[in-house]
Amino acid sequence: MNKQAFLSFIILCGIAVTFNAQTITYRLENSFLTRTLEVNNGVLVTQSILNKLSEKTLTPLSCEEFALRISGGTDKEGTDRTLTAKDFTVLSVSNYNLAPGKKGHGYKFILNNKQEALSVTVCYELADNDSFCHKYLQIRSGKDVTLERVDVESISFADAWQNYVTKEITAQGSARWKPGLGQPLYTTETATYWGIEFPAATNLVTDQKMSCGYLRGCGLS
Repeated sequence: MNKQAFLSFIILCGIAVTFNAQTITYRLENSFLTRTLEVNNGVLVTQSILNKLSEKTLTPLSCEEFALRISGGTDKEGTDRTLTAKDFTVLSVSNYNLAPGKKGHGYKFILNNKQEALSVTVCYELADNDSFCHKYLQIRSGKDVTLERVDVESISFADAWQNYVTKEITAQGSARWKPGLGQPLYTTETATYWGIEFPAATNLVTDQKMSCGYLRGCGLS
């Protein structure tokens, strides 16, 4: 029986398809932003994000789209490996309307990694009146595996910036306040912010790559 993990992501800034085409482009757009997604030879990537408020386009230097660190168990050294969108094939895409009472739409991409027996559903949603886009991952496994960490977003930008780099989560006196986990990331020239809607998230910038995720440590089977 499959066990699934459900995760969510938020950033600032329709049509069912089964894949055979080489390159297809999808756009989520409102008066605030446009996120352009692309499936190229079966691989899902973010092509660009247009911030309509700043009138600037954010183009990734590279895009893993998401990253899953899996293993045979947190106690089993040497079994961990990291999978990104390039390790999965897009099987289908569908367009859907948001929940009743909220105008907007979303795209649902169903991805599969046959070797690892993993299925990942990636959903992007943009409401008409929101200046941010939501992204969700749903992960299913056909065999026993441990999901050690999930980065719902893994993407590189030239102007990626991490404001707080300390990992301390407690304060030691009023003059030594330390920010907690879950602090957002930013792009300095294109004016966007990125993060996870989860208080214990760790959002990092390493060599211009934004990693927005958290440690999971749960078994999937």
